[in-house]
Amino acid sequence: MVRGLYSSASGMITKQAQMEALSNNISNMNTIGFKRDKVITKPFEEVMLVNKDKYVGGKPFKRKIGSMGFGVGIDEVVTSFEQGFLEETGRNLDFAIEGDGFFTLADGNGNEKYSRDGRFKIDENGYLTNSDGLRVIGMDPNG
Repeated sequence: MVRGLYSSASGMITKQAQMEALSNNISNMNTIGFKRDKVITKPFEEVMLVNKDKYVGGKPFKRKIGSMGFGVGIDEVVTSFEQGFLEETGRNLDFAIEGDGFFTLADGNGNEKYSRDGRFKIDENGYLTNSDGLRVIGMDPNG
């Protein structure tokens, strides 16, 4: 019986992780450049349950009564990089990447960041930046 409780608990924990990923995906579905997450599950080994309380001719009779898995676990949470919808905005500084790739941005501390959000603007110093003010790497400010 205890194994049944562990099996049920592992199922609930896995379902909770799936629901958290789903709710995050739904709440960000209109976020530009957002990529959804998928929870990948894996089953634990299955074992055969045996009825050990039966005796036939004074000897234990082990009859298989079915199988019960050990439960399910989370294998990994992966980000889907499938192409999203492209929408024309009419702005000259809005760009979209069709297919693979990311815009490379500098965070000001020498670190590179990657984004698929192509809503850009020109800052007060003439640099092409994203909506958070991170500078686009590799673009001449004069075009």
